[in-house]
Amino acid sequence: MPLDLNTTPVSPLHPHNQNNKNGTSLTEVEPPLKHDQPQKDDFLKAIHSAPLSQPRTHLINVHTNKKNQASYQPSTIITTFSYDKDGLIHTGNQQFLSLRPLVSRPDIIGFDLAHQIDQAVFRDESVDQALDGLLISLVDFLDNADPKERIDHCRGVLSAGLITWRGTLAKLFSSMYDNRRGGEGAYTKEVMMVDGTVYMADGPYEKKPGPSLEQRYYGYSYENLVTSPAGRVPPVNTNAQWVAVVKAKLNRTRIILGGEVDCIESDAFNNLHQRSDHVQKNNSAPLQPHQFIEIKTSILPSSEHEYCNLYRYKLLNLWIQSYLLGVPRIHVGMRDREGIIRAVQEYKTNTIPALVRQSQRDPRGRWSADACLEGGAEIVEFVLRRLRVDRARSAGTRLAKFEARLQEIIGEELARHRRDPQMRGLLSERCRAQIASLAAWPVYSLVFHPATRPGQPGSFQLFERASHPLSSSATYSDSLLGYQHPLRSTPPAPSRMGFLPSLWFNYLVRTRIDLALDSNPTSS
Repeated sequence: MPLDLNTTPVSPLHPHNQNNKNGTSLTEVEPPLKHDQPQKDDFLKAIHSAPLSQPRTHLINVHTNKKNQASYQPSTIITTFSYDKDGLIHTGNQQFLSLRPLVSRPDIIGFDLAHQIDQAVFRDESVDQALDGLLISLVDFLDNADPKERIDHCRGVLSAGLITWRGTLAKLFSSMYDNRRGGEGAYTKEVMMVDGTVYMADGPYEKKPGPSLEQRYYGYSYENLVTSPAGRVPPVNTNAQWVAVVKAKLNRTRIILGGEVDCIESDAFNNLHQRSDHVQKNNSAPLQPHQFIEIKTSILPSSEHEYCNLYRYKLLNLWIQSYLLGVPRIHVGMRDREGIIRAVQEYKTNTIPALVRQSQRDPRGRWSADACLEGGAEIVEFVLRRLRVDRARSAGTRLAKFEARLQEIIGEELARHRRDPQMRGLLSERCRAQIASLAAWPVYSLVFHPATRPGQPGSFQLFERASHPLSSSATYSDSLLGYQHPLRSTPPAPSRMGFLPSLWFNYLVRTRIDLALDSNPTSS
C-alpha cells in the first residue's frame, strides 16, 4: 500500500541555519587581482606568448541572512531529443525515439529490483560529453524551424544568459544545504563565457566513492519496470534517454536547460504517436512540462533518522530537479535494503516545500525552497557578474582578447557575405580557420568548498584555469554522438573550443551573421 507521508510528516532545518531562519545570501570576497596587460602583437602571439602569472580568482561565501527574493519563471519546451541504446543522438523526426509512458502495473509490490542486473548495459560515464547533446539539439531545432520564425528563435537562443544541464544547475541550488565536511561535498563546475552567454558543465570526470553498482541499478531497474508493458521488461540500458530542452528565467537571467525526462503521462504518449505525422512535418515538440513524470526509488523509512534523511536529502533533491525542469509529478518506489519494492508514493512537486515546512519531526530535516532559489540565483549572478568584468575590453584579460577576436571574425565574415549574397548560410574556409584559432578559449573553474566546521558558511571560488586538459584528455568524446552537420569541423581543425564543440562556435558565428543581415541587409 502507498506510504502516506502527508499524515506522518517528515522534514528538517539546516544545521547552519538554526540561529537564523530568514533565508540565505552570498557575500562576494575579492582578493587582489593581477591583470595581464594587453599586447599589441597579433592575436595568437598575444594569447600564447606567456602563461598566466597567477590564477584570477574570486570568492563568494554562502551563509544565512535573507537578502533578495528570487523568482523563477516556469519553463517551456524549446525542443527534445533522444539518445538511443548505443548512445547516439536523434533529433527531428526521431526525437521521441526513447520516450516512454508511465505504465500502471499490478506487479510492482514485491518486485526485486536486482532483476536482470547481469544483462544491464551501462553508459560509459568516464566519457564526458560536456554540453554536446544540448547544443546539437539547439542547432537542429534552429535549422529546421519555420523560416518565418527562425530569426526570432535564433535571437532567443543567443540572448540566453546561461546554458547548462538541469543537474548542473540543481547542484548550485542545493549547495545552500550541503554541510558535508572533509571535502566530501566539494565539487567543480567548468564555465565559459562566449558572446555574452555563460556555458556551465560538470567538471572533468573524477571517480568518487558513492553508491554501489547494485544500489545505482535499483533506480534504473524501477524506472525500466514502470515504463515497460506488463510481461515485457527488457534488460536495462542506461544509454537510452529522452531529453527535454527548455527555457526559463531566473530573476532577469534567461536560462536554457537540458534535462532527462524519465517518462510522460500515458494519455500524452498515446496522443503524441497519433500525431506523429504532424510532428515530422513541423519539427515540433507537442508536449509541455506539465505532462512530465520523474521516477525515483528511495529507502522506505522506518526510524526517525531515516525519515529525517528522506526529507533532508531525498525530497530536497527531488524538488529542485523537478522544479527547475517544470516536472509536476514525482513517482517514487519505496524499497527495503534488499532492493524489494514495498510501497509506492507520489508527490506533487509544488507541495513538497510545504510538506517539509509543516513537518513536526526532527527539525534538522527542514529546508527552505526560498533559500534554495535565492542562493542559486546569487551564485548564477556572481558568475555572470565576474565573467562580464573579465570580458570587458578594458580588462586586458585572456577572455577579453578572445572575445574581441571573435567579434572581429564575425565582422570580417559579415563583410564577405554582404559582398557575396550566395554565401548566405555558409562560412568561408578562411572564417572557419580563424574560428579554429580560438581553440584555447578561456575556461574557468567554479569550485564549491563546503563548510569546514558547523555554523560556518561554505564558499564558491571562481578562477580561470591556466591550462585546459580537454585537447589531450581521452575522457572527452569528440564524436558529437554521431551527429553530422555541414558546419562540423573536420581534421585537422580542432573539434573543441574550450569544452564546447567547434560546431557550436561555427553555428554561433553563422547565426550572428544571419541576424545582422536580417536587421540590415544592405549595410556595408
